[in-house]
Amino acid sequence: MVEQYAPSPCLVLVESSGLMCHSTDATTTGLLALLEEKAPTVLREHEETKMLSISSRKLLVKVAVSDLVEKHGLKKLALVKEIVLLFPSLRISVPFGQNEGHEHFFDGPSHSGFIEMRLRNIRRKLQQSQRTYSLKRRHCKLQPSSPSLEETVPSEWLTLIKRMRPSTENSSSIKNAIDQTFSYRRKWIMTKSPTVGEIFKEYPRFLDMPSLMDIEFSKLTDGKEDMFIRKWEGTIIPKLKEIALLEKKMDIRQLLEKADSQDDDELCYTMLKVLIHLLPPMPSGRSAAGSKCCVNSSVSYLLEFVPAGTSVISLLTESMKGSLKSGQPQLVSIGSLGHGAQYVIVAKNDSFALPLDVDNLTCAVDRLFKFYWLCNLQ
Repeated sequence: MVEQYAPSPCLVLVESSGLMCHSTDATTTGLLALLEEKAPTVLREHEETKMLSISSRKLLVKVAVSDLVEKHGLKKLALVKEIVLLFPSLRISVPFGQNEGHEHFFDGPSHSGFIEMRLRNIRRKLQQSQRTYSLKRRHCKLQPSSPSLEETVPSEWLTLIKRMRPSTENSSSIKNAIDQTFSYRRKWIMTKSPTVGEIFKEYPRFLDMPSLMDIEFSKLTDGKEDMFIRKWEGTIIPKLKEIALLEKKMDIRQLLEKADSQDDDELCYTMLKVLIHLLPPMPSGRSAAGSKCCVNSSVSYLLEFVPAGTSVISLLTESMKGSLKSGQPQLVSIGSLGHGAQYVIVAKNDSFALPLDVDNLTCAVDRLFKFYWLCNLQ
């Protein structure tokens, strides 16, 4: 079912579809004049720092959306393009994928972003009589049948992956088999949604040849397998510090003070917390408001700690699984950061644990991220 709002006056103001009454392209001059009148502090801050704090960004969105609603004609996409043109530091380029740098303000395909969230808040305040809409049934077109998985399975390559043990002599053959089964594997994972355990039972070489996970991720992202490791410490952390310095929250300031005397794993962990502070709230549904969650609680879904000396097998016992918050795969650090911790990916719902052959938290986070891509997890 698709909601199609009738062109009542209030709804016309907040919808950016073809129901708009007028379609006048705004220029940066228009936005600049608006901010000079309604939010001069935003312009002053950008002039002085070349960046915007969270509070200033919220004010920018509030003023811009209010003007959008009042004047009927400014479409969301035109508005966000105007914002990043006027404030270049607000443009964010994603390491891979097609993007123009304004998607955190508004992304059409996913209906997300700061602008969309502000419009949701406005819609929720509309009177019931103003929320007139009609339901339009969407008809699905039948797709031509495709060959079954069994008809396309390269059985000889799957057998090789399962039977051939990793060694220097066998490495090239195994990598070739992984490459030959890539399309079948992705189709199987996407259509059948196997569990984590089932995936690694079918492709056990991903467990004892970690480089295969890098190869798989590279094929999925057009060669971006080392992007996070290259960018995190040298580019992303300095940028996070620069943005966080503009914030006035005591929690963020305390984290930055700690970061000044930290390095390696401790610095990585602290900056992950800073990143969570700076991320926008996530809406939990079409009509639900976005909300910030506790930073310590959020980061525990990524990484939890157990005492040094804890065995990997014990992480899957009922008593230990009860102490892990996330049902989804997460990192577990056996021991404290900076003291020879061992990192393990644990998927407690699947009773699965994968010890990682890495010696630092940055590489462990990178491996967890690739693990999610490999298993098509969200």
